[in-house]
Amino acid sequence: MSTSPFKITRTCDDKGCIYSLYVNGARIAELNVINREDLPPKIELEFLAVGSFDWKEAQLWASELVKLTEVADGLIGSKPNVEGLLHTPTEKEIEMAKARAKAKAAKQAKKTGEKVPRESAAQMFKDLIMAGKLTDDQIFATVKKKFGLDDKKRSYVAWYRNQLSKDGQKPPAAKE
Repeated sequence: MSTSPFKITRTCDDKGCIYSLYVNGARIAELNVINREDLPPKIELEFLAVGSFDWKEAQLWASELVKLTEVADGLIGSKPNVEGLLHTPTEKEIEMAKARAKAKAAKQAKKTGEKVPRESAAQMFKDLIMAGKLTDDQIFATVKKKFGLDDKKRSYVAWYRNQLSKDGQKPPAAKE
């Protein structure tokens, strides 16, 4: 018999309740329900997990987060809006979310004194080359789109692959 990697706990006092979502023993989200006199409760969802996650894992987390939102909707007496939760974000929303995450990471790094690498075409070339999933043409097209490079810079992919080798990074061979 296998046990679920997910668990939702509830802790309450006279001020309200906290519903915590655990995945494999790690707390990843909290639903804070704050009681208010003569008003519906104030509800806040805090996502505690930070970083990059495998897509399959993220999908499972999302399904469990839906359960938390159903709890919240029940507490304020509204019907759960699962369709609203399944909204497909636009490119602009994705870019805005990335920018917020980047700003938050930079702010945190500044507090701890860490150096934050800036986003650049050079870094993107290197990252895509080292990932080894795209052809050189696909790498150039991706960087070109992001940074508005002209076609004269097409040779940069080979140059950065060579530079990575010289730096001892051992990039994967160019894909055909």
